[in-house]
Amino acid sequence: EILTLLEAGHETTGYTTSWALYEVACHPEVQEKILAEASAIDLDTLPLTHVQSMLPYSWMAWQEALRLHPTVTAIGRQSEVDITLGGKYKLPAGSIVLVSQLMLTRSEKIWGPDFMKFSPERMEKGYPETHLPFGWGGRTCIGKRLAYVEGVYLLAFLVKNFRLRVGEAPVPTPYVTITHSAKEGIQLMMSRRSD
Repeated sequence: EILTLLEAGHETTGYTTSWALYEVACHPEVQEKILAEASAIDLDTLPLTHVQSMLPYSWMAWQEALRLHPTVTAIGRQSEVDITLGGKYKLPAGSIVLVSQLMLTRSEKIWGPDFMKFSPERMEKGYPETHLPFGWGGRTCIGKRLAYVEGVYLLAFLVKNFRLRVGEAPVPTPYVTITHSAKEGIQLMMSRRSD
């Protein structure tokens, strides 16, 4: 668990934060809202335990990027007992069940007709229980809270200090294996904001 937290945790948080920065660069109105929020507080003295409460819009933007670009694309579980899912799918004990994050995050039924649009406001009231970016139950990712703190803080810090633009770089090509990254990386133009 500790090795997973230290190794896989930084990689997956980095992927999500990279996608969040890309989405924010593509949506200047979102960038301006994060800038206003981050400029209203002293990020240098912000207790990390207060990141979500003090940076709610940044949290929504990072969470929405995680929805559109789920870092872990599928979660597997093994049934311990015979079970019937949805009243019609009978699974014997020992069956492997694979839950596709990509399908859940791109469901019109769950997210509405604009499900492919980057819209941090959709996270304002929380998210549906079918949004499982860190797994669920006793096997929830041990690094969940750390990922949120690191990712949201870094997003707010970078937007506060740098203007993000997409520039001439090609649109990133999603590269999906167990994780969801960008095949050629995410290239952004950053210029320091003047004080």
